[in-house]
Amino acid sequence: MDRLRAEGLISTFSPTSAVAAPEQAQGPYTVPMPQPIREEDSQWYADQTARLQAELAERQASLQRYLQAIQDTKEHEDMMSGISLDAPIIGITPQDGVEILQASVDEVQADLDDLANLAREHDIPPGALRG
Repeated sequence: MDRLRAEGLISTFSPTSAVAAPEQAQGPYTVPMPQPIREEDSQWYADQTARLQAELAERQASLQRYLQAIQDTKEHEDMMSGISLDAPIIGITPQDGVEILQASVDEVQADLDDLANLAREHDIPPGALRG
């Protein structure tokens, strides 16, 4: 048993072999410190907002590049069209692509709206979301 325990293959619990937790080390009546709730931390909202706004900007830029590529293609009617046989076939129309990219933009915007609603529910001032 001792060899198995030493190799970490078996464990037993006994008060003499257990390492005391920090709250136990201070005495039997110590209450653990409460952890801050992230939904009540204005800095958490600022961090989440900054992350979502960066993601939103990236997705909006992708949508704009895609729309510009479609417009460029329409302006150059002399361009040859066809299927590249050595490339994967996506199987979507340009409009499908626009809808997919727009949905990804809308998704991040909805996340930002949800974050603002959560902040309002927890009495976080609106300025905290601006960072």
